Amino acid sequence: MSIFPEAGGSGTFLGEPIDDTVPNNPGVGFDYSFSPNSTGGTWMEYLAGGAGITIPAGDYEPEGSFSDLIGCPLNGTWTLEVCDIVGADDGYVFEFGIQFAPQFYPEILQFTPVVENSCAGSYWVNPSLFSEIGPDCDWAVFEPTAAGIFTLEYEVVNDFGCTYTDDIIVTVVPEPNVTVSDVDVCTDEPELVAVIQNAVAGAPYAYAWTPATGLNSTVVASPDILDLDTETAYSVTVTLIGLDNCQGTAQANVTATPFQVTANDVVLCLGETETLGATISGFNPSANYAYSWSPASGLSNCWIRNS
Repeated sequence: MSIFPEAGGSGTFLGEPIDDTVPNNPGVGFDYSFSPNSTGGTWMEYLAGGAGITIPAGDYEPEGSFSDLIGCPLNGTWTLEVCDIVGADDGYVFEFGIQFAPQFYPEILQFTPVVENSCAGSYWVNPSLFSEIGPDCDWAVFEPTAAGIFTLEYEVVNDFGCTYTDDIIVTVVPEPNVTVSDVDVCTDEPELVAVIQNAVAGAPYAYAWTPATGLNSTVVASPDILDLDTETAYSVTVTLIGLDNCQGTAQANVTATPFQVTANDVVLCLGETETLGATISGFNPSANYAYSWSPASGLSNCWIRNS
C-alpha cells in the first residue's frame, strides 16, 4: 500500500529538521497519521496548494487505497519502507505503528479471581507447627516449645488455580530465667542483684520488686533493714519490654542476725597462762565470724575464726 509517492524536487520538510550535513541529527518530529476516513487530503494535494514548506502534523489520506490490504493477514511483521531519491537530504523516522479497527480484535476477557473461604482456598503450608487451626484455616494458634526463629507459610489458591504464598517470620525469645541470692547481714545495707541467666542481647528488661519500699534501685536493689529480728522476703519480676507474659520471677531472703559477745574475767598468777573465751548469744551457725582481741600483745593467738 502506497502512503505517499516518491516526489522529486526540494524545499519540503517533515517536522522541524536540522537542515545541515551533520548526520544523525533528528531535529523535532511531527506526528502524521493516514486513515481511510481522513478528510485532510494527501500530502501532494497539500503541497499543490502552496501552503508552506513544512507539512503540518495531522491526519491525511494515503496515495494508495486501504482496499489494497484486503487479504493481508493481521498477524506477522509489518514493515514501513522509505525510499530516499533526493541526494541532498536524509531523514529520521522516530517511530511508526498500525492501529486496526476494533472489530479485528478478539473480545477482551475479564474475570475476577475467587478464593474459596475454606481450607481448600487458603491454608497453612506447615500445619504441624500449630496447636490449633481455625475451621476455615484463616487463623492458627502457634505455641512454640523452644526459642528460635520460625517460618510460617500461608498459601492462597483461586478458582483459576493460581497460587500465592506469604511467609510470616516469628522470632521466639526465652522467658527470663532470673536468680537472686539470699543476703545475711547485720546492720549493713544488703544488695539484691537480679541476674538474668538467658538474657537476649540488646533486649530491654523491666524490673519490679516486692516489697518496693526502701529500695534505691531497680536492677540492683538495696533495701533498708528496719527490723533486725525479722527475715524479709523480696521477690523480683523481670519482664521483657514489649512482649506480654514474657517474664520471670525470683525470690531472696534478707536476714539480719544481731548477736552479743561476752567474755569471762579471769585471775592469773604471775607466769600462768589462761584461755580467754568469747561467748556469742544469738549465734547463726551458717554465718562466719571474725574475732579480734585488744590489746593483742601477750596473746599467743589473737585472731580466731569460728563458724
